[in-house]
Amino acid sequence: MMANRTKIPWVDILIGCKRMAHWARAGQFDAVYGIKQGGFIPAMLVSQLSGLPLLTHTEEFKKLNVLLVDEIADSGATRKKYMDRPFACLYKRHSCDAPVEFYGQLIGTDDWLVFPWEKDFEEA
Repeated sequence: MMANRTKIPWVDILIGCKRMAHWARAGQFDAVYGIKQGGFIPAMLVSQLSGLPLLTHTEEFKKLNVLLVDEIADSGATRKKYMDRPFACLYKRHSCDAPVEFYGQLIGTDDWLVFPWEKDFEEA
């Protein structure tokens, strides 16, 4: 059986990014980096809203306190690849056992989230 699909509107993305940017400004971070692919747009928005530089290559991480940004912590697999860095996401799935320093909203269902920058957003 296919999971329900829930469209996330742009206004919710912007609200979450504003909250994350406010939190990031207080966190002594040097820069933000968006996890490919879903974290690119939230990271760019957090960078603009917080005034923190946006890094585009992991080689730029050296000696910097970089905040990693993703759209969702779902299974936790991506987070577990980067345990040596602070991690923030817009949404965290209730079943995700990976620790994150910031999440905008806890998702209490197994619905598939469809973000406005995804190609199948209109069909969801």
